[in-house]
Amino acid sequence: MKSAFKQSLKIFKCLAFLFSIVYWIYMPIDDYYFIKNYWSTHWKQYIETWSLYYMIFLLGFAFYYWLFASILILVYFKIFKRKSTF
Repeated sequence: MKSAFKQSLKIFKCLAFLFSIVYWIYMPIDDYYFIKNYWSTHWKQYIETWSLYYMIFLLGFAFYYWLFASILILVYFKIFKRKSTF
């Protein structure tokens, strides 16, 4: 079971890295109009808002990923793996 969690951690790191890249490319593109018109006066607010949403999305992603992965690993090892040993 420990190796399954290690493999899940490796997958999570890859997905979190991919999410980070996509998020930080998408946000300036999504807010291009505001950046074009208001960046010189509100740049700090944009960075703070993007960072806050990034943390919220990443924590939500992490919570649901580990919930789903833990349930799948436990079901596999407690139900399917146990049946194959008999």
